[in-house]
Amino acid sequence: MIKSISQTGLVMGISFLLSMVATLILGNQMSPEEFGDFALLKNFVLIGATFAIFGMDQGTIRNNVKGHPAISLTIVNIVSFILSAFFALSMKGLFLISINNTFYLWGIIFCGSNVIYLAAIQRLKNQFFQAQFIHNCWKILLFIVVASAFIFGVIIIIDFIYEALFYSMTVVILIHYIFQWRGKNQPHIKIDDNIQGHAIRDGIILWMINVLGLIFAGMDRFIIPTITSKAVLGTYYAISFIYITGFTMIGSAVGYVIFPYLSKNENIEWKKPTKFISIILILLFFGLLFSGHFITSILFSKKYDISLIHQITSPILLMGIIQCFHTIVHFYIYAKSPKGMLMKYIIFLLLFCLFYFVSFYLMDNFVQYSLQSLVNHITIIWMLKIIAALVMVYFVSNKSLLTSSRAK
Repeated sequence: MIKSISQTGLVMGISFLLSMVATLILGNQMSPEEFGDFALLKNFVLIGATFAIFGMDQGTIRNNVKGHPAISLTIVNIVSFILSAFFALSMKGLFLISINNTFYLWGIIFCGSNVIYLAAIQRLKNQFFQAQFIHNCWKILLFIVVASAFIFGVIIIIDFIYEALFYSMTVVILIHYIFQWRGKNQPHIKIDDNIQGHAIRDGIILWMINVLGLIFAGMDRFIIPTITSKAVLGTYYAISFIYITGFTMIGSAVGYVIFPYLSKNENIEWKKPTKFISIILILLFFGLLFSGHFITSILFSKKYDISLIHQITSPILLMGIIQCFHTIVHFYIYAKSPKGMLMKYIIFLLLFCLFYFVSFYLMDNFVQYSLQSLVNHITIIWMLKIIAALVMVYFVSNKSLLTSSRAK
């Protein structure tokens, strides 16, 4: 398992660095307005692909049949094709995207959802390096497109990014299908309609949890500018980007690996992976504790130095650790919870999002929010969230033990 986690984390780290380089190039090449369009495009890909896959990636892992996917690729393509069109047209109405770019966005989202499902199938085979490479291919392609344009002196505008990303992602998906069709040693696995229906229903539940999780994780970016200013949000985002990203990547790397193992009810040797992860987290924690201010100052050209004080960065660092463990716990709940408990988890997430939102606007009547008080408030919310999630894990574990003892 340590090898699988390392491979997943390595690909995530490389793709993150490539994405960051592409973003820095575009930030210097594009006008502020077009750079804002690019930021929207990145969010479209992340959220749109998750929306269009409709939870079928997680549903097929959770309901796998002896390590084989429970939902056919045909069903996945039909559903994601329709939902991708709905998402692209919705974004056109909200953000006034051109007709050409709306078409390209449709294709990008469809390919992105396809990539998510193909990565899920690779995880079922315990091929985690390939899975994460496929999952992050759009970031690698974006870097290649942007770097090539920069080297050859091509003027980079947002229309070029839409078009280039559409064609490059389409080519990747087509190449995958060509290799799949030419594969002669791939046994055909007939998927039972009942199992497939159950997997799709499970996927919808997991999709709802995923969407609410994304809303919860991004709610700070919606709240901060409404009660303070966009400048405060920019400072918070810059500092949290440095202090939190590493922890969330570790949490995701572990979660992506344990989810298929738990879903297939395979025995996991926890001792060595726990030691390995703990060492990495400790090194990252102390590295950021003692050099985080210096790294942030260098990367952002001293723009946010006035806010680089331990009263602000230490709670953000704590938030990063909490989010790391929360991601791992989240995947455990995904894999082991019966459907009834997942429905309760959806209600819990919905209520917690509402609590998150209301708590700020109630406190705003009594507190003059600064960046420091904002960070403290958000950290407390995350602490309450991880406590509640651990309580959920306790009940799920007891339920699993009870089910196992009955089966015996």
